[in-house]
Amino acid sequence: MRALVAGITSRLGDAVARELHARGATVTGISRSAGSRTKPPHVHEQRSVDALNVSELALPMQGVTHVFSCLGASVQPTLSGGRASFDRVDVPANTNLIAAARDAGVERLVYVSVAGHERASHLRYVAAHEAVVQQLRSSGLSYGVLRPTGFFSAFDSMLSMARMGLIPLLGPGTALTNPIDDRDLALAAVDVLCASERIERDIGGPQRVTRRRIAELAFQAVERKPRILPVPSVLARFNAWWMRPLLPRLGDLIAFYSHVMTHDCVTEAHGERTLDDYFAERSAAGETPLG
Repeated sequence: MRALVAGITSRLGDAVARELHARGATVTGISRSAGSRTKPPHVHEQRSVDALNVSELALPMQGVTHVFSCLGASVQPTLSGGRASFDRVDVPANTNLIAAARDAGVERLVYVSVAGHERASHLRYVAAHEAVVQQLRSSGLSYGVLRPTGFFSAFDSMLSMARMGLIPLLGPGTALTNPIDDRDLALAAVDVLCASERIERDIGGPQRVTRRRIAELAFQAVERKPRILPVPSVLARFNAWWMRPLLPRLGDLIAFYSHVMTHDCVTEAHGERTLDDYFAERSAAGETPLG
């Protein structure tokens, strides 16, 4: 297998590349930015490409048999990632990736979307991911889609907030979810990549937790007393509304977070790693969130 991992500088992309390498695949990695680290040993070739320009994808796609994509705009709620939202980044970038894969004769492509998309299709973040799924369905490619409830690296910012002593929490914090470790999600993704049938699957981790419990686990990991600030979800939705014209990505992220923080999102359990173990591991390593 010669595999291309799109989104290689994300923690999930790196975990998929590691698992592919462990199974004997030759891995090429691409990303929208160069990232902050050199090419890891489990990646044969790594390059930064502008996936919004389809011509830049032809070279890295040469000889590739399988493609995994978690390519897209940053989901960290900061201003450093740019203003353009997911329908202006994720959709065209992955549409170009699908077209380049089809033109190169790629055997199979696996994409990561969002669990609970049926109930959250009104959210632009979710709609953008499902627009990519529609492109896959009509592409003629053999494909797979995994829809995680959330993966652990998306909660990294909570550790930083816990270190600073305060975590704001949208809504009452009673909504349940079962997020999955990036490494467990990577194992499932490579299994789907190695399959032959069309697969669309929601996937979560083994531990069901409330949103408040996630915040408490972050404080526990940094050994600080929990200080949680309740924030009315209606205020978050209002902020999302007025931000969209000025900061589309941040506005759409806030709208998405407001929804998932106040609605249960639990699905098929997979893997063994728990969020409290992940937080403890990250805190012990002294690592900071991804930008």
